[in-house]
Amino acid sequence: MLSLRAKQTGKSILWLRTLAASRKGGRFNPAGFAELGGDPSALFIVVAPDEATLLRSAVDALRCDDFGAVVIECWGSPAILDLTASRRLTLAADRSGATAIMLRLGAREQPSTASTRWAVRSAFSRPLEANAPGHPTMDLTLLRRRSGPSGKSWRVEWSRDNQCFQEHQQSTFRQKPKTLSGSVVPFFGVGQAAARERSKLIA
Repeated sequence: MLSLRAKQTGKSILWLRTLAASRKGGRFNPAGFAELGGDPSALFIVVAPDEATLLRSAVDALRCDDFGAVVIECWGSPAILDLTASRRLTLAADRSGATAIMLRLGAREQPSTASTRWAVRSAFSRPLEANAPGHPTMDLTLLRRRSGPSGKSWRVEWSRDNQCFQEHQQSTFRQKPKTLSGSVVPFFGVGQAAARERSKLIA
């Protein structure tokens, strides 16, 4: 969802995964990606044998002009993902204007140069009319923000039609959700014009 928000016109999304993340996290579902509003034909998935290959590939990808967003997925807290590696990713993203999203599953907190760090958990969705399944819903907690306060939490749902996160409403489906503004959750409002003005690493 974040990669769809960060996607730039005419550019693709690259999803880099380690073999361990692929085995433990499951295979990517193109149909599910399309249901979120994504275009599977504009998404490239690469599986790296280990974390060292993953990080080298991520830096090379972020330096490439063809990708608007690069998702970097690993499992756990590999020692190789230190401040030096994090800094390389940040610099590469800053220079190209691409958005780097570090997805760390089953990980503990560790230092990084990311502009923001989030904890994401699934939540119950709000049923739609006729008790149809609701939009994907999650609880977000801003653990760290380099340029401002942190510690806030939000419950949001994903709007496929608007390609954005919306404030989750506990009331009936007839109440229209509010779109979160960029002033509330900084990354969600990232536009192409501002892409080169912000740090592009999120972990």
